[in-house]
Amino acid sequence: MAVKLSQSMKQTQGMMITPQLQQAIKMLTLTHLEMTNVIAKEMTENPMLEELDPNESVQNSDPEMDSIENSAKEAKAENFDEKTIFEQDDFDWKKYVEHFNTNSAQSTPSMVSHDPDDQPNYENMVSSNTSLSDHLLEQIGVENYDKYIFSVAEIIINNLNADGYLEISKEEILTHAQVTSDQYDEALEIVLRLDPMGCGANNLYDCLNRQAKILG
Repeated sequence: MAVKLSQSMKQTQGMMITPQLQQAIKMLTLTHLEMTNVIAKEMTENPMLEELDPNESVQNSDPEMDSIENSAKEAKAENFDEKTIFEQDDFDWKKYVEHFNTNSAQSTPSMVSHDPDDQPNYENMVSSNTSLSDHLLEQIGVENYDKYIFSVAEIIINNLNADGYLEISKEEILTHAQVTSDQYDEALEIVLRLDPMGCGANNLYDCLNRQAKILG
């Protein structure tokens, strides 16, 4: 079997702590006194190091560094002795307000339309209470009943009073819907089981009686 030599390049990422980084980490943990001792020790061991006197002026100063230091000086309060407009007695406030309003009017116009016709009609946003009849008809509409069930149930629901009692007789519904008595009873039983249970009864006694039978 022949040995084949090949050469490839591979790039990986790794973390390496250099001596400079190790020294920097070590210096950060030292207190002021410990830092002073370390500097004094380095000055003793390394004759190339020289300690500068902070009170001694440097003759060969760098003009560029001097310019940077001057620009970085903190501004003092006495440099801003000029009175503000609020401290001036003869300041024309009326002219100032007119100038402010003029500049505000000339600013970039808003892209939002302020046409009253484009504003939403808040009367249409008011939530309306769903009536009992609408609530019952919605429940009937989601079921797949026969056509005669829908017609009889709709007549029953539309003839309920505010308490949910049926205000017309069975004979009137049979005549109007043209269905049999059994078909009427089937449709009424479906309405009675809707939420709220018992709607379609003749009175309170009939309602409670039918609710008891439905609940077993």
